[in-house]
Amino acid sequence: MEVLTNQLLSLELNQSTEKMVVLDLNKSSTTITPTSTTTTNLTTTTTTMTNSTHIKIVISPRKPLKSPSKHFTKLIKRDSDSSVFKGSTKLFKITNQSSGGSRCGTQYHHHGDEILDYTCSDTSSSSDSIDDDEVDENNHRQQTINQLLYEEETIIERNPFLDQYSINRLIGEGATSKVYLITNKKTQQRYAAKVIQTVKIFKKDFSVISKEIGIIKHLDHPNIIKMHDCILTSENIYMIMEYVSGIELFDEIVEKRNLLEKDAKKIIYEMLSGLAYLHSKGIAHRDLKPENIKFDSMDSDSQIKILDFGFAKYFNSNPSLNNNQNTNTNNIQVGTLGYEAPEILRNQQQSVAVDMWAVGVICYILLCGYTPFLSYPDYKEPEVLDSYPFWLLFNEDTPYLRNSILNCDFSFPSAQWDAISSEAKDFISKLLVCDPNQRLTCYEALLHPWFK
Repeated sequence: MEVLTNQLLSLELNQSTEKMVVLDLNKSSTTITPTSTTTTNLTTTTTTMTNSTHIKIVISPRKPLKSPSKHFTKLIKRDSDSSVFKGSTKLFKITNQSSGGSRCGTQYHHHGDEILDYTCSDTSSSSDSIDDDEVDENNHRQQTINQLLYEEETIIERNPFLDQYSINRLIGEGATSKVYLITNKKTQQRYAAKVIQTVKIFKKDFSVISKEIGIIKHLDHPNIIKMHDCILTSENIYMIMEYVSGIELFDEIVEKRNLLEKDAKKIIYEMLSGLAYLHSKGIAHRDLKPENIKFDSMDSDSQIKILDFGFAKYFNSNPSLNNNQNTNTNNIQVGTLGYEAPEILRNQQQSVAVDMWAVGVICYILLCGYTPFLSYPDYKEPEVLDSYPFWLLFNEDTPYLRNSILNCDFSFPSAQWDAISSEAKDFISKLLVCDPNQRLTCYEALLHPWFK
């Protein structure tokens, strides 16, 4: 058998053209001749044997395929401190058993995080004349290459999240995400991973997640949850958050009904400390409620952490200076009705002052065990206030509830409030003010006599 010499050309074409792999046969020496100015890392190994020729081809990948959303690309560039693993190789082994025998191809596994597509040209060229048998040989070899490159690939994805962390258990679940307790494999440090499937957020919630990551990744305060890392793959977004092992403030209220004034004062002061940090950066949380406040641990003296920045937004700390901003996006109703400020219900200009209203509502609940604004007037009866869970008292969206908020219609019934200090009631009264410009700011609230 006369051994055929193989020439391999790898063409990396422009973005509008598929990558081509061309196998050409001639009787001269083996050469690699690029047909364009683009260079490609390519290695060929030709081994001459008695009855077979083995060609091992290692092809460096082209640029990763575009993400399924332009927004996802922006998120990778702007909102993540980590990126998807890039770079992978594809290995093929083509075996020619004999000049007249059958041909078979074996495709090795492709390892990588991106699915790469390759196509093949059916053209071949040679400066020498070739007889019909050799042309048939060329065509058969070319068909073998085509079959190998088009057949279904076995893809093994390298997930950078699973490379670094081990998943312990599910600790929370929402409409678009799940939260897992995880452990860093190197440091054994525990974190909470918020896992969001990208397919669920591309069309509807992508801007919310992108904005949340963009805000929270820069925050560093003892009373605000900290994000340590963000990992993005083609399937999921992994937000690696500080693990907070304590219970929610919501559960604390449900269990104790109402807190001692000194305990409520400590919680409100820590909440204001975190908000002062946010407001100094022009960030409003816009969804403050007991469910989004959690204790750092199960210890009795543990600090609180402010969570969930899905509705957070940049504002000027002075409400009057926000009038020049885009009102179409700033006036969208956000948060939870029972904690929403009047300007939110009126679709008026919002500011960081909406957080101060929510602090007043939370403080009221902590001290007496029920809410300042109720869904129905019948709920004002003492037996209802003393027996119903606090969240049921304003769980229904009713005209009475909305009017009560819009008119700041609340009171301090003597049965529950006689034992509460006048400073605490004054503090609440200066937060639950309809006009956001007249509401206490964070810094003013921290200097209130109640905290002296």
